[in-house]
Amino acid sequence: NARKVPLVDLAKALDQAVKQKSTVGTKGQELTIAAALAVTSHNYAHPRAKDALLHLAYLYPEELNHELLAMIMSESSDEARQLIPEAQAMLAALAEFSVVQPKPGGGYAMHRLVQEAARLEDEEHEVGERVVMVLDAVIKAVSEKGAFKDGYPLIPHLANIVELSTPELGEHDLPSYYAMARWAAFLWQSGRHQASDDIYEKVQARIASAKGMEHADYATLINNRATLKRALGDYPGAEKLCRQAIEIGQKAIGKEHPEYAIHLNNLAGALEDQGKLPEAEKLYRQAMDIDEKTIGKEHPNYATDLNNLAGVLKKQGNSPEAEKLYRQAMDIGEKTIGKEHPSYAIRLNNLARVLEEQGKFTEAEDLYRQAMDIGEKTIGKEHPSYAMRLNNLAGVLRAQGRVDEALEPLRQAVDICLRTLGPEHPSTLLYQNNLDIILNEMKSRA
Repeated sequence: NARKVPLVDLAKALDQAVKQKSTVGTKGQELTIAAALAVTSHNYAHPRAKDALLHLAYLYPEELNHELLAMIMSESSDEARQLIPEAQAMLAALAEFSVVQPKPGGGYAMHRLVQEAARLEDEEHEVGERVVMVLDAVIKAVSEKGAFKDGYPLIPHLANIVELSTPELGEHDLPSYYAMARWAAFLWQSGRHQASDDIYEKVQARIASAKGMEHADYATLINNRATLKRALGDYPGAEKLCRQAIEIGQKAIGKEHPEYAIHLNNLAGALEDQGKLPEAEKLYRQAMDIDEKTIGKEHPNYATDLNNLAGVLKKQGNSPEAEKLYRQAMDIGEKTIGKEHPSYAIRLNNLARVLEEQGKFTEAEDLYRQAMDIGEKTIGKEHPSYAMRLNNLAGVLRAQGRVDEALEPLRQAVDICLRTLGPEHPSTLLYQNNLDIILNEMKSRA
């Protein structure tokens, strides 16, 4: 500012800005920064730089760039592409006054105090709501397509916005718990299990405060959180949440509702994880009966029912029936979600496991590799589910006597799980044990 405005004029402008900001309750460091921003906004080289600053104030401050700015300031993807050059100019205008700082590797960063001061200008949270709406629309779109990897760059920004929320906020306050629940589910699907659970915990408190603990939304939330607990290896914790969801669901939506079938499915999964296979099978069949009556046999959820039942039958030694059900699930999935969806990859993987048990190694290997190709495109190569497929591929290679080829996939699987799930997770321990077996076999042979 001092390079552009005489110091006397700048001093007067700052004094006026400080007085004005103090009248609306701004105090401390925020007061001086807000005053400096107020004075600076008249001198930006780009007329929309101040508007850009308000949008950036809600994002993760260490990862700001012109593509992201264009996206959150636009109504559509086409408009965002057209706005990219202008977004570059807005950021350059902000950087001229050190409101944002260029990073050596590209992009910009912003101090959190500057963000806090900038958000004071968005008193009604209109800009904040817009940012949430745009990000939520992107997350919803990538989740529906199963292209989770496309949303990974937004994860730090989602987490930053969630940090701004408190349990006392109402149903639709920024961000709404509907958006937060969607983001938590996206993080779970993306393999960020602990980050997902942290958000689910906040959403659970929000729903309990806004609608009570007997509401159908609360049952859905804790049911989803139970699925995450299973992914984290907390099977008893998952079972407890599932039973609570079922108890609420019986009263709130009844026993013939598709959502109730989902609750039954998840409880069955938690029981299956603990080896309670007959009880799990009974619940899976109940869920199938409900879905057959309500959503029909061509719905993706019915394919999930078939897939789940096949899994528990396989564990009880009924591989032929499991193979039949897996193939039915794949047929439905091919028609409804397509052959490039992560859920379709899960079906491929599961069918491959049954075929491997029956000694059909060549076909099983081919299906494992197809599942891995889909996973690489949709969830990425650092996802726990991708690690599972590497482990499975290693298993079928070992079964064919190709021990040397099995070593590298298993090493990758263990490495992924150590980074994403931790050393004590059941999957990490299983894959490490499989790796030890392979290494011992190679050592013995040598």
